[in-house]
Amino acid sequence: MIVVLDTNVLVSGIFFHGPPATILEAWFESRFEVYATPKILEEYLRVLEEVSTLKSRRFEHNWDEILVEKCRLIPDTELGGVLPRDPSDAKFLDCAIRSGAHYLVSGDLDLRSFQGDLGFKVVSPRQFLQLL
Repeated sequence: MIVVLDTNVLVSGIFFHGPPATILEAWFESRFEVYATPKILEEYLRVLEEVSTLKSRRFEHNWDEILVEKCRLIPDTELGGVLPRDPSDAKFLDCAIRSGAHYLVSGDLDLRSFQGDLGFKVVSPRQFLQLL
């Protein structure tokens, strides 16, 4: 199964308990593949660094190395014709479309409320766990 994780799911899973942490555990068990682009990976690492200054990590790992190793990277492109309300979310939609993802997992209500037949479903972490 191919999945794109929104940054909020990854960060929540690393620093907190709950569905996002369970999703990371399932990822580490190779129950699905996570696809990302260089821009997404850059955002993951930037936000992890920012949050690390405020809170200790639940999963203490070298995330710079793990994310580069575990994420299947595809090149960045510009999304044509399909734009979410928040332009910063476009990279996640684009990655999901181009990777052939089954799910885009996000806690972002704007992204989850996006209307359009894109060939994948945008689901909450809790919904994804029910599907997994």
